[in-house]
Amino acid sequence: MQIAGTKICSSCGHADLATAILCNYCGKELHPNQYKMVCDGRNFGISLNGEVIFNALPLAKAQELVTILNGS
Repeated sequence: MQIAGTKICSSCGHADLATAILCNYCGKELHPNQYKMVCDGRNFGISLNGEVIFNALPLAKAQELVTILNGS
């Protein structure tokens, strides 16, 4: 579970400050969590760090959710 104002290290799972560049626990480089749109047959899904968390969405809804989730 991610706490607001943090990002999770994909290497060790440690919660670090959202502004951190390196993990405070293992020292690996932190990348921002980015939600991505993936093809789901005739529809689309949304993935986070390679794991699909939403599926069977129409294109417009998937685009809208990715924009919202990424805060842009």
